Amino acid sequence: MSDEQLIVRHVRLCDCGKRADHIGVCNRSDENDPDGIRVDAKTEDLFAERRAERFAKRARTFAEERTAQRAKADLLMLHREVIERAGRLSTVGAGNAERSRGGGDPSGPPRQQQLDDDPRWREHETVIRSRLLRLHELLDEAEGHGTVAGNMQMLGVEKDKLILSRENQGLSAQAIVDKLGTHITGSAETVRRVRRQNGLDHRGYERESA
Repeated sequence: MSDEQLIVRHVRLCDCGKRADHIGVCNRSDENDPDGIRVDAKTEDLFAERRAERFAKRARTFAEERTAQRAKADLLMLHREVIERAGRLSTVGAGNAERSRGGGDPSGPPRQQQLDDDPRWREHETVIRSRLLRLHELLDEAEGHGTVAGNMQMLGVEKDKLILSRENQGLSAQAIVDKLGTHITGSAETVRRVRRQNGLDHRGYERESA
C-alpha cells in the first residue's frame, strides 16, 4: 500500500479504554446496556465507607491547619476574622415559599436565624466584651487615670451581688468566672454555691416552686 492510499483514522477513547461514545458506566444512557455493570450492595457500602474515612481524615487535617494558623494570629486579626465570617454566615437555609397544606401558616421563609440567637455565641461574646473592658481599665491605670485595685478589696456581699446580677442570668458558672475574673468570683463551684443559696438554678434564674 502506497502512502497515497494510507488512510489515518483518529479514534477518541474514554478514560476506561473504550471508545468515547460507548454506552456504559462512564457514559450511561441506557439502563439495559451490557457494558454498564452495577456492583453489588456490599461493594457499594465498602466504597462509601472508604469515602467517609477519606473525608474524615481530610477534615481532621483541615481542622489542625486552621487551629495552627489561628494560634499564630494576633487578637486584632482573630477579631476581624470573626466579624467577617459572622457577617457571611446564616445558620438556617431559606424557607419554603409555598403555603402549607393546612393553610394556617403564612407563606414565605421563616425569620432568618442569626448567630447571636445561639446562647453559646452570646456567652462567648459577653465574656470577650467583659475582658476587653478589663483591659481598658488596666490601660487607664497605666496611664494614670485611676486604679482598679479596688476590686481586690471588695466585700464578699459585693462580690455575690455581681455574681447574682441580672446581667449574668443565662450564663454558666464558668462563663461568669471568665467574665468577672477569679479575684471576684473565685471558682465556678463558688458561683454555683452562691446561686443555690439565693434560690437560683445553675443558669441564674429563679427556681420553679415544686
